[in-house]
Amino acid sequence: MDWNEAPKGRRGWSRWLLIPAVLIGAIALMVFATVLRAQGTRTKVWPIVRQTASRLQTDEGALDLYRRNPDLAYLYPTEAAFLDRVHAFRAGLAKLPEAEPRGDRNSYQVFTDPWSFRALVKGEGEAWMLLRVQGPVPLGLMPGARGEGISILSFSDSKAGAREESQKGRMRHHQADWDAYQAVLASLATDEGAKRLYRESPGLAQLHPGEGAFLDAVRSWRPKLEAVPKDIVEADTHLDVNRFSSPIHPRLTLIYAFKDLRLKAVWERDRLVDLGPATAEDEAPKIPAPPEPPEPSQSGAPEAPDPQP
Repeated sequence: MDWNEAPKGRRGWSRWLLIPAVLIGAIALMVFATVLRAQGTRTKVWPIVRQTASRLQTDEGALDLYRRNPDLAYLYPTEAAFLDRVHAFRAGLAKLPEAEPRGDRNSYQVFTDPWSFRALVKGEGEAWMLLRVQGPVPLGLMPGARGEGISILSFSDSKAGAREESQKGRMRHHQADWDAYQAVLASLATDEGAKRLYRESPGLAQLHPGEGAFLDAVRSWRPKLEAVPKDIVEADTHLDVNRFSSPIHPRLTLIYAFKDLRLKAVWERDRLVDLGPATAEDEAPKIPAPPEPPEPSQSGAPEAPDPQP
């Protein structure tokens, strides 16, 4: 039999079977590569923790670290503020052991993914340090930290305190977003401001067809719009933020809970496209506090996390 003259239908079936096989193989390869990268990240954690603590032992080293990691300014607006915090905890972080203290969850906890890690470590006395290092995620779904990659470096005299300081830094990453929301509120304070906002935001026409309809809606919201804090940390308990950093469809949603109104604002590519009362369907998820990092046990299986403080 001449194989070149095989029935066309059979050859077609072979091609259709080949496509899912290739896709499955590609997915398996991506999963395997991700696992390997996560394992590689895990091996780097303790050397970076010790190196960071070592740099904090002198003002020169601490300032160099601060200047090379611009994201630290979210938690410490000035070099002086950073140094003041470092001075308070420097001695307690001076003698971290050379060997990684695995298994001691009372003084050391780690959470890793393929592109970042977060380490919570206790020094001598009551000195705690929380370090978060983040690299860029493929496809631009999440930007990496600037400079050397340190996005959070917080200190406290307790585990809970270190986490609270870390959460402040995470919130201040969104201060510019909160400033944009406050600018919208300022526009809504007057009819002229609301009209100008509507003209500058063509996307609002999908929800509010016509300047008059938008103005009527704004007038119904205005009595419920109370003063808001300028600092996003102070607004935290009333604010939900969700930023989807996709290069194809970047989207930012903020919802602030006033006493009688949850007002939602949505931007796409930095243009306001939606503004109005939030509903259960479009409510943005609140910025979560970092989960308690699991630490592998001696057998390699992850231990159950401690309860959040």
